[in-house]
Amino acid sequence: MDETKYQKWGAIAGIEFVVLVLIGAFIGGTPPKLTDSAEKITKYYSDNQDALKVGNILAGLSLIAFLWFLGTLFQRLRAAEGGTGRVAGIALTGGVVVTAIAAVGYAINAFGVVYPGQGDGSFRISTIVFGYLGFPAAALVLGTSIVVMRTKVLPAWVAWLGGINAILWIVGGVVVASTEDAWGYIGFAAFLSWALWIVVVSVLLYQKSDA
Repeated sequence: MDETKYQKWGAIAGIEFVVLVLIGAFIGGTPPKLTDSAEKITKYYSDNQDALKVGNILAGLSLIAFLWFLGTLFQRLRAAEGGTGRVAGIALTGGVVVTAIAAVGYAINAFGVVYPGQGDGSFRISTIVFGYLGFPAAALVLGTSIVVMRTKVLPAWVAWLGGINAILWIVGGVVVASTEDAWGYIGFAAFLSWALWIVVVSVLLYQKSDA
């Protein structure tokens, strides 16, 4: 099988990641808020336990797709940057750290799913863990955007979209030190715009594979 087909698979993996992670996140219905009572959060885990179990499995599978996409993205960025690919390496490192933090966050959340009586603590701890995910995610997006601006390996507007997303991630990171729902909403906006950014990059990488 030629390298072009592998590159296409890697590009498509980004879209697969977004589909899996979105289904996994919403299959259990609307999640609770930080300001909700312990009883309400526990009831959410108990009432939606079966769906949340499926969501946990899909979330785990999404990490495989994300790493596959990340490898293809790094290959393209490093080739475009040339030399040691220092900035491309920063983007790659950010993506790997995102995967590690996400795995920890999913594991903590899964504890509340398997043991609904512990749902309140599981939800609150996993929220903080996922809040820290935003910082390496910003590094991934910023690193990619810098290489794009320097080399034009992708359209320049992809870099601007990435810059906006990075700002949202960093601002939303305040959730690690606050119980205000507003920061969670900003983090959620960062997540959705990041998902859009990944889909866009995946499509462009796929098209460049044909070229």
